[in-house]
Amino acid sequence: MLGSINPTEIIWIILQELDIRSLIKCREISRYILNLIDSSVLLNYEVELYAANLVEGPSSLSATTSARLKLLREHQKAWKLMNWKEKVHFTLPREDYTSLSAWEFRGGVLAFGEQRQLCFIQLPSPLRGIARKDWDLLVIIEHVVGQHDVQTSFRIHMLSLATGIQHPLAKKQTIAYLPNQLGTMWWYVVRICYDHVAVMFQVLEEGTCELVVWNWKTRELKKRVSGDIGAYIFLTKTLVMLGMTEEQDNERFIWSIEVVDIEAPNVPECAENIEATRLCSFQFPQIQSGLDEGDDGDVDLTIYTDYDTLSPPRKDISYPFCTDNEDALIAITPFSIPITPTSITFFLIRSHLLAAVQDVVEGKRSKILQWGKWEDVELRIMRVHTPMEWFCYIHGMKAIIPSYNTQEVFIYDFCPRSIKRNQLRDTEETMNVEYDMEASEDDFEYFAEPVKSTLPYMKTTGILPEMTNRADSAEFVIYCI
Repeated sequence: MLGSINPTEIIWIILQELDIRSLIKCREISRYILNLIDSSVLLNYEVELYAANLVEGPSSLSATTSARLKLLREHQKAWKLMNWKEKVHFTLPREDYTSLSAWEFRGGVLAFGEQRQLCFIQLPSPLRGIARKDWDLLVIIEHVVGQHDVQTSFRIHMLSLATGIQHPLAKKQTIAYLPNQLGTMWWYVVRICYDHVAVMFQVLEEGTCELVVWNWKTRELKKRVSGDIGAYIFLTKTLVMLGMTEEQDNERFIWSIEVVDIEAPNVPECAENIEATRLCSFQFPQIQSGLDEGDDGDVDLTIYTDYDTLSPPRKDISYPFCTDNEDALIAITPFSIPITPTSITFFLIRSHLLAAVQDVVEGKRSKILQWGKWEDVELRIMRVHTPMEWFCYIHGMKAIIPSYNTQEVFIYDFCPRSIKRNQLRDTEETMNVEYDMEASEDDFEYFAEPVKSTLPYMKTTGILPEMTNRADSAEFVIYCI
């Protein structure tokens, strides 16, 4: 009886039970196993999803595996060739364009603020069956000016995007906040991560910031930190990364990223002191000031990541696949003020940084890591030419950066499995790809010491169609896949 069992069928049953990482390793056992996996539509679909840094969506089971694999390949080809499937176009009168105060793109939804309202557009994705949808919503941060136009308080409204009224999970609609600083001109940066909402308040006259984190469902204050905070992001549901800058007497700037655990108990007498509240600190190379003509000596920074990877999956739309939220790219850019067209950007992978944070927690690393003491966390440091309004959009493990003065757009992919998969193929979409796999060292005439790059990436270049702006309006065009 045993002799009648087909060995291929046994191997096939075993392969179907493996997790994706084990399945990838099995491809390297022999050419026989490799061909067996590649000849299976189901296994090939799982491998290509993993290589593309994607996971199945809620509507994936409504189509056959063969149809899903075909759709996935079309989607990846469109990304590499920048073959746009739909164009979203809208025009604002020039007077409205000048009042455009803020914009954000998250979860496939473009939000922009003008005058006293926010407009939301669910951008379409024809290949994934996602249709366009529009909403309108009032501002959610209310600035209340007190006596003598100086004393300020804020009301933060927890509203539902779909209805514009109080969010059903919020205990109350409004969180009231009275900042320690005084001023008339304020700047805000809002981030939401699962049950937490964080707001960075900055008085433009002073430059110092307050970062406050609440549980938006219960209104419980979780953390409050003040200092020279240039930017911040959530690393996990409970860890926040702050970008800090500090000027030295020798006209050089020290900058660092500080990791804060918002669930850690506050020390009452120093609850706002970053030195007392930080979990660990990663120091970056010193920046030399005065390098650019017209530089007034100030240095600031930006931090970008894919915030969708820190949000629960959307349940209001159906899609066959989406970006894997297990990991994401982080882009950190120090820049002089005024901003110049050339920026130095540090790219690193979130899971690599979190592994170093875990080493600190376990006592394997010191709490304050000087530059050179954490270089084993792979980085890629690049000089990029960017528009004066610096913009770097992170999508999963990809960084999308427009060129400085042309219609070109560059896609840098730092996903190791995507790079490896791409190098093994010789197809139309791989001909337009450049690779940088080598370590390099340079001071960029910007830092006080050489910096080393080790993180591999592949780069795709595409051309955007030209836009014809009229003198009396501003044109916005979004290309969708």
